[in-house]
Amino acid sequence: MWVLVKTTPNLAIATMWRELIESQSIPCRVLADPQSKSRGVAAPCRVLVPLGKEHVAEEIIRQI
Repeated sequence: MWVLVKTTPNLAIATMWRELIESQSIPCRVLADPQSKSRGVAAPCRVLVPLGKEHVAEEIIRQI
């Protein structure tokens, strides 16, 4: 099961966070925010990790 870590304002930030999280051997997915009317690279995105890894992922993001 995947859980939401953060919602980002755009795809560029979501991709950066995904790369940082994956560099620590944590699988990560980036999905478009289904509640947003925006689409494409300027649309908000959700960053998800496996259940139980969300605290580690949040700490990685917090260190930026």
